[in-house]
Amino acid sequence: MITYKKTYHNIYFVFNRLLFVGTLALLITMPAMLGAQEKRPGFKKTDSLTYVLYQQQKWDELIETGEYALKHGIDYYYLQMRVGIAWYEKGNFRQAIPHFEAALKFNDQDQTAMEYLYYCYLFSGRQYDIRRLMPRLNKSTMEKMGIKKSGILEDVYIEGGPGFSDDQKIKNNRNGTRELDTIYNSTYLYGNTLYYHVGARFNIHPNISIYQGYSGIKAPFTQKIWYQDLPLDLDDFTYTTYQDEYYGNLEIGLPNGIKITPAWHFLWYKYDNRNIGYDTISFALTVDTATIHRSEYVMSLSIRKDLPNLAFELNGVFGDFGRKNQSQLGISAFVYPFGNLNFYTQTSFINVWQPGVYSLIFQQMVGGRLANKLWVEANFTLGNLTNFAENNAFTIYNAPEKINYKFETAFIYDLNKHLGFSLRYRLEQRENEYLYYRTINEYDRLITKYFYHSIIGGIKWRF
Repeated sequence: MITYKKTYHNIYFVFNRLLFVGTLALLITMPAMLGAQEKRPGFKKTDSLTYVLYQQQKWDELIETGEYALKHGIDYYYLQMRVGIAWYEKGNFRQAIPHFEAALKFNDQDQTAMEYLYYCYLFSGRQYDIRRLMPRLNKSTMEKMGIKKSGILEDVYIEGGPGFSDDQKIKNNRNGTRELDTIYNSTYLYGNTLYYHVGARFNIHPNISIYQGYSGIKAPFTQKIWYQDLPLDLDDFTYTTYQDEYYGNLEIGLPNGIKITPAWHFLWYKYDNRNIGYDTISFALTVDTATIHRSEYVMSLSIRKDLPNLAFELNGVFGDFGRKNQSQLGISAFVYPFGNLNFYTQTSFINVWQPGVYSLIFQQMVGGRLANKLWVEANFTLGNLTNFAENNAFTIYNAPEKINYKFETAFIYDLNKHLGFSLRYRLEQRENEYLYYRTINEYDRLITKYFYHSIIGGIKWRF
């Protein structure tokens, strides 16, 4: 009996303690809970407050209030429009895009939301989204905006320019000389080139456009050979490589800021080749010249996802160029800190596989607006760029020399909504290879680094 009473009192004591602690905890947390409930926005308060802030053009307060309400489940057409317009007025067009897209889910025929969305896409560089939006704009809205429905031909692009080699020091060092104690020396000198490209983009569907282009490159080479003690036994052999190219890509725009771009690039070469042999019977050199024709190809696929102030792109390349099969896989991150094209960056890491060779390439681009219609971009790429393909395989670095890095700067000027100009300068560090034999079976290479310069001007006409 005593044990029973003692156990009962212990249980009663513990229960009272737990009740006291629970009540105390409830009293402490109740004000915070009530405060949280009081801070939870209501529809009427949110609607009236955001309307007043919109009328007063207090964009920062409107964004703070509207985003807070959306976060807590209050979502309707006018709230999305007000917050979207606030971001638009602050110049953060990429942040405004999801709000106008959300407003159209409440009213998919609203021309005001579409007009704002059109300019947000335009000022964010999202041309593929403009194509998707254009069929939804009515005639009066387009007349008000001063635009026309997209035709089949979207734009025409022409670019071209020279390339300059500063390997004169190599020519001076190798002119009429050879390595001591050698029986055979040879090298190829890369001359000045001429490049041009003509292309056009066609709209074949509101979600799909296709680009078709032709390029030509004229590149001279000089083969220099020295044999035994007779460096002038063979004249320099100068020939020109003619490279014809066909390039195309599809831009497929999908909802939610997704773009898929498959691309293809075919190349055809024609050049003369001089083969040097040695006749062991007559103890003399043999010379044979033949015209070589060959072709190569590159295939590319990229997938891009646009977010408010970021974008990510995954790119893969496979091709048979540079007389080798090669694969690339890279990822790029685009940052738009102000939600527009006033300042932006691109950081890329690309893995490149060739037979027996693996290399990692790092690429950094920084761009921004210098003036109302003028942009500048600077790009640095580091790594073994031999046979490297970039810009959805539009550019291929298939020069017969190793490229260690490149620097490129571009100026882009839009004269008006139809006509645009660009000017690019590219510097590449290349390696010239000088081959020499000490015996028939023993040879070595001497590497000389030099710079190669390209200047490319472009004109684009938008219809």
